[in-house]
Amino acid sequence: MLDVLHKDRNATQGIVTVEQLPDTITRVRQAIAADVAEQASLPPGDNTEETPDADLSFHQRGLPLLELLERSLAEKTPVTWGV
Repeated sequence: MLDVLHKDRNATQGIVTVEQLPDTITRVRQAIAADVAEQASLPPGDNTEETPDADLSFHQRGLPLLELLERSLAEKTPVTWGV
């Protein structure tokens, strides 16, 4: 996920500035769309068991992130973590 944000995955802290938000939102949207397309091309799986976190697809994890980024842009507030 941090790769899509163009952030260092080994860093314990990070920020997406207000200026970076539009491009970051575009990259996350593109990654979500690519993941949805990839998932659609796979044969249907057995959905009778609960899916462990490790098996969540990018778009399942990316949608809440996208909402956070869009809300931050609307409020002109940077997104930070590990602070």
